[in-house]
Amino acid sequence: MMEDAGRGLAEVARRRLGGDTSGRPISVFAGPGGNGGGGLVAARHLAVAGAKVVVALSTQGERFAPVPAEQLAIARRIGTPIHHSADSLGEPELMLDALLGYGQRGMPYGTTAELARWGAGRRVLALDVPSGLELATGTLQTPHVAAEETMTLATPEGRQGHRARLGPDGRLD
Repeated sequence: MMEDAGRGLAEVARRRLGGDTSGRPISVFAGPGGNGGGGLVAARHLAVAGAKVVVALSTQGERFAPVPAEQLAIARRIGTPIHHSADSLGEPELMLDALLGYGQRGMPYGTTAELARWGAGRRVLALDVPSGLELATGTLQTPHVAAEETMTLATPEGRQGHRARLGPDGRLD
C-alpha cells in the first residue's frame, strides 16, 4: 500500500508540474510512520524521473518504523539529499507533505511544526491529509499545512466518495 500511495503521489506531483519533473526542485517532508514512508516512495519515483528532490525528516531516521525506515535507506542509497530542518532546502516548485497521517492528534510540535510553518505560502501537495488537520475531531491545528491538493488511496472509516471541506470555524463539514 505504501508503494501504491507513493507512486500515486509522485504521479499527482508530475501532473501539478505540467507532466515533466526533470530538473524541477521538489521538497518532500516525511515523518516516521506510514505516511512518511509513502512520501519517501514518491521522492524515489520523482528522483528517478529527474526531479531535484530533497527530503526533510521530522525526526532522526533511527526513530522511523521498520517499513518507512527501509524507504529512507533506499532514498539514501540513490543519493537523495536528506535534511533534518528546512534551513538548507532552497526554494522548491512543489512541497510534498507526508509528515503526519490519518491518526494525528493535537498540535504539531518540534521539527514537524517547523516544517509545517515552512510550507506556508508554498505550493503543497499532501498525502492522505494535510499535517495539522486532525480528522478525528475535524480541528485545524496551529501550525498546519495548507495544501492545494490532497492525494489519498482511501478515507478513514471507508467513506468512499466522501468530500470533506473546512467550515468557517476551521472544522470539517
